[in-house]
Amino acid sequence: MSGTSTPILGIDFGGSSIKAGAVDVSTGAVLGELQSVPTPKPATPEAVVGALAGLAARFPHCAGPVGFAYPGVVTHGVARSAANVDPAWLGVDAAALLQRATGRPGWCV
Repeated sequence: MSGTSTPILGIDFGGSSIKAGAVDVSTGAVLGELQSVPTPKPATPEAVVGALAGLAARFPHCAGPVGFAYPGVVTHGVARSAANVDPAWLGVDAAALLQRATGRPGWCV
């Protein structure tokens, strides 16, 4: 590891895949290889929960909160648009969903 902090988990939710990696928050560097899974079709919130949980389990060395990049507009953790994902995301508290999937607090942007 390049920094002195414990890495956290960062997740990027895209239209074709969901990628995750360990991030050194003191440097912003991604540590090691990214892991990815295909985005479920349809990409409903419940389908994505399973993918998030599976990816988080691959990073047991990451501690603390999880960062989640959602592919749309988010205000206060809530999805306000759903251009490349299922419309069921509209109004979903994505930060709470992330916490349910990973068992850790999360930040959604």
